[in-house]
Amino acid sequence: MFKYFGGIDEAALGPVLGPYCATALSFEIKNTEELFDVFRDFSILQIGDSKKIYTSGKSPAPLEKTALSFFRQFHGSLPSNLSALLKELNVDKSHLHEIREIPWFSNLQDYALPAFCSHEEIEQSASELTLFFKSRSLTPRSLISDVVPAQRFNRYLLSGKNKGETCQAILSPLVHHIFDEKSRITVDRQGGRRYYGEWLMELFPRTALAIRRETVDLSEYDVGDSTIRFQVKGDDKYLETALASIFSKYIREMMMICFNDYWSEKIPGLKRTAGYPQDGKRFIQDLDKAGVSYEKETLIRMK
Repeated sequence: MFKYFGGIDEAALGPVLGPYCATALSFEIKNTEELFDVFRDFSILQIGDSKKIYTSGKSPAPLEKTALSFFRQFHGSLPSNLSALLKELNVDKSHLHEIREIPWFSNLQDYALPAFCSHEEIEQSASELTLFFKSRSLTPRSLISDVVPAQRFNRYLLSGKNKGETCQAILSPLVHHIFDEKSRITVDRQGGRRYYGEWLMELFPRTALAIRRETVDLSEYDVGDSTIRFQVKGDDKYLETALASIFSKYIREMMMICFNDYWSEKIPGLKRTAGYPQDGKRFIQDLDKAGVSYEKETLIRMK
């Protein structure tokens, strides 16, 4: 019987501008009822695939409400600003220092949180969530994120890693952080990759590993008395993975607000970007036309 349910998901693997964000979290459970079933009647917050909760043109408020309400369960209080949020969540403090050295991310402390909801609204939903956790004997255990700016992502690629290997290098500390005896960790599976056994053997060299299945939709492995699985559409199927998706997406959106604000101050009237390839190319062309200077390796993700 599992003692912990953990989930891992990312946001922004495809863009050429802005950071790649990944989140891992876990809950201590009293039984193996799926968390989506546990939360079925808790309608105060939207919990699911972050891409369905927030898309460009819609308000990020529901995304923020869910992320910050759950953040308080893990950390006890709400972050006052974006810098404080990343300080609490970041898996490696040196990564946060690097982010702050990037010009468009140098003033994260100026972005007060919550940004889209009232503080009172978040406090109310967080308080109700606290009561719900107690009523279900569910305990928040661990919540961490990694925010990877273009320059760090590029360093992985320049070291000879491909994009998949780069993502594994980023996710490895997150997996380790939430892994414990009798854990079930569900990672949202991206792309067509099916075989993760070699990577897990590198992560847990002293722990027995057995392949349970490696199918089109699910790759599942026993690691000691725990299970790690890579599930296609995992954020649709497992609440813990959906929440990881929500945190990653929320952080990414806040970082892109900082990014766009910085460049808009330099170039009045500049059209904002979400950073995806086609519009990202347009944005870079707009910067070049305006004659502003930037370090290419700091601004643009290679892949």
